[in-house]
Amino acid sequence: MARRAAAAPVPTLLRDMSGRRRRRAVAAAAALEALWDEDPASRARIWRDIWYRDDYDPAAAAGFLLGGEPARLLAGLSLTELVALAERHPTLLQALLHSAGPGPAGPTERVLLLLLAGRADRLAGEEPSPTLDTLLRPWPPVLREACDRALATLPPGPLREELCQRCMDTDADPAAVDAVIRGGFRPADPDEAAFFLVATRQWSRFTEIDPQGRQLYAYSLATGFARPARARRAVDTLLRLNGHAPEAARTAAARALHDAKAQAREYLCTLALQGDPDATRIVAAAGHTPKPGRALPAFLFLTGQWERYDAADPDGSRLRRHAEGLPAWDPGRDRLCAAAARAGRPSPCAPTAPWPEPAERVQPA
Repeated sequence: MARRAAAAPVPTLLRDMSGRRRRRAVAAAAALEALWDEDPASRARIWRDIWYRDDYDPAAAAGFLLGGEPARLLAGLSLTELVALAERHPTLLQALLHSAGPGPAGPTERVLLLLLAGRADRLAGEEPSPTLDTLLRPWPPVLREACDRALATLPPGPLREELCQRCMDTDADPAAVDAVIRGGFRPADPDEAAFFLVATRQWSRFTEIDPQGRQLYAYSLATGFARPARARRAVDTLLRLNGHAPEAARTAAARALHDAKAQAREYLCTLALQGDPDATRIVAAAGHTPKPGRALPAFLFLTGQWERYDAADPDGSRLRRHAEGLPAWDPGRDRLCAAAARAGRPSPCAPTAPWPEPAERVQPA
């Protein structure tokens, strides 16, 4: 039976899969899966017969399309036909919607099917994180447009809130920022609004709600710097404000970084040790130092806090010991040399040694 089904054309396999004879249906499904997996050249024919024929039970094809890993629904050449599915084969679309859910198909396929069926209103019932992952992916243009429309019209609720939080917690995805700007979205918590508008560079809206920068300063210290998932993002956002930002935002950001505690201060110190000029300026002005156990003399030397350095390491022996422990290739050597040159002080170490050229391989005679 399996050999006969394997040799049958795709339309016959689809009809057998839809039939009442269970053994034949199972064998036909196995044969179609084998054809898909073992002969990639046949996939275009399988797609064509699934989309263009209507002499089989759509539920059988839905199970096939939502199977596989990743699901065959999103296999390479399928996207163009998938976009046209709503008009070409509405009964198959409904069968897919009915079948899609937890399991091998995953949430991505279900989100796309909802969009193609014109049911973006049902996205609110999906898990926020994987739904946004799908909506923000760089799909082909027609599908990308459907995702953009869905993002711009998200109603209040977990999905919209997750989108706003992503713009504050991570390096913001341009598609996410564009969606919140076009939709006029803000986080549900009004205390987050000022930082959110700064993180998404919405300067006129920031000025409307926080003309003095007080909300931005208060939020940064009380919440932004205190959350492990957001501390680094908050520091990076405030540290990189440029001349396009309102003066109130720049002033509040500088004050918040000057007064930073715990994780935010430690991150600023790490950036300064790595040679970041903006972070170095902040920590030197604020007198920030890293947590105990890190190389304090090197930190004070690199950030130009000379009075504190001279008090902590009057004869330079601690700094020299630190420098001796650096590998010859460590860029920290160059940073120490540059700091010494700027201050007109003796360098505690030699510059970074160049990487050795690979030895020339000797060809056997």
